[in-house]
Amino acid sequence: MTGSNETMADALELLLLNQHAIAAGLEEVALWIEARGSLDTHDNITTALGTLDLNADAITTTIEKLRQNHQQLKTRSPDAKNPTEVGPIAVYF
Repeated sequence: MTGSNETMADALELLLLNQHAIAAGLEEVALWIEARGSLDTHDNITTALGTLDLNADAITTTIEKLRQNHQQLKTRSPDAKNPTEVGPIAVYF
């Protein structure tokens, strides 16, 4: 199942890129709104952007762990059945 870790990491990476693009668009909208005097709305968007950044960090860490596990499995025997911890999830190989 080493390919499934790589596939999952690839899919998460694409979602992460989408998340970065959405955050960039929201930041532009937030600046536009701030320039028009709606400071409360700007602050709300900025708070949401902070959450996106925090979640992006967690997604990046998970991608790195999946890729590390994929590399480790390449050097192990193909019939290993040990769980590998990925954040709060146990992935079985």
